[in-house]
Amino acid sequence: MRIVQRRSIDVLRTRRLDLRSRGLSFGTRIVVASDIHARDDWFPRPHVARVVDAINAIEDADMVVLLGDFVGDDVTAIDWSAQEYARIELPTAAVLGNHDHWCDAARVERTLADVGVEVLTNRAIPLGELAPTARPSTWLAGIDSCWTRRGTTGAGADPEAAFANVPDDADAIVLGHEPHLATMHEQALHLAGHTHRGQVRSPIFGDLTARMHMPRYSEPYPTGLYEVERPGALGPRFVYTTGGVGYSTIDLRVFCPPELVVIDA
Repeated sequence: MRIVQRRSIDVLRTRRLDLRSRGLSFGTRIVVASDIHARDDWFPRPHVARVVDAINAIEDADMVVLLGDFVGDDVTAIDWSAQEYARIELPTAAVLGNHDHWCDAARVERTLADVGVEVLTNRAIPLGELAPTARPSTWLAGIDSCWTRRGTTGAGADPEAAFANVPDDADAIVLGHEPHLATMHEQALHLAGHTHRGQVRSPIFGDLTARMHMPRYSEPYPTGLYEVERPGALGPRFVYTTGGVGYSTIDLRVFCPPELVVIDA
């Protein structure tokens, strides 16, 4: 089951990432989930419930972030999946993904907000509003998806608006569904999903073959952790792209089990 999963969540891996030892000092532990793609056939309500149960079982976390693609091909799935997100016991923030836009971004955002999820569509809030232990000078910002389609609802990526209220001397953790969004700013930490790490991977060639079938806007940070050069003396900068939990395009994961990520930053 760790090798191949089809329309299941039999193995849900929890990755742990300590960025405090690498120079970040925001004073928070974040649980990251992405690309749930709720739908009645590939990722039904019991799967979403299991993800929420796994989130609630993580100890000593301060907050949860959900990085978009809440639905697959049917926006009505947000109605029943949001009822599961309402059970998350920690403060929760989110951004939308490309599939949310292709279905109905306005409906997805409204439904998440109705169950208490803080949807950061091109805006920022002080991190302490969700994580009281966080360093006072840190913000949490969200950039909307950069892969919208003509005629779809929703704002689309606007980094200028996302950071409009962030003071020049402050730092931010940035949520943005596609890894490409990390090229639009120089904040200390960007959390992304979208790529599913390729979803079908080779145990020998790994990223090399997986990158061949990743979606648009997966580059330049398609999978895992990247330390990125930052101008001046602003301290370290990282981008982390999670493999997510759901399915897209095909109902199969090979050498790429669904995952939650716990980040100490």
